[in-house]
Amino acid sequence: MTTVARETTRRPLRIRSAGARAIAAEPAERQLLSVAEAAQQIGVAEKTIRRYIDQNRLRAHRFGPKLLRIELDDLLSLATPAYPGSD
Repeated sequence: MTTVARETTRRPLRIRSAGARAIAAEPAERQLLSVAEAAQQIGVAEKTIRRYIDQNRLRAHRFGPKLLRIELDDLLSLATPAYPGSD
C-alpha cells in the first residue's frame, strides 16, 4: 500500500461587511533566519542568540536535530525597546 502526502492549500478568508464583499489577504509568509543571520541582524554574537533561546527570551523553531530558525518578527520584538524613548 502506498501512502500519498497531500499538500493543503489555504484559501483567502472571505469577509462580508455591510453587504460588501472583501477578501482578506493571505497571511504573510514568515521570514525565518538562521542563528548567524539573526545575530548579524541585531549586532550580537551567535552565542548570545543561542543563550536568548535557552533563556526563553527568543523563540526558535527546530527542524531536525541541529537546524534552528528564528522568525524575523520575534527577533525584532526582542531588539525593540520595551519602553519608547528608553534607548
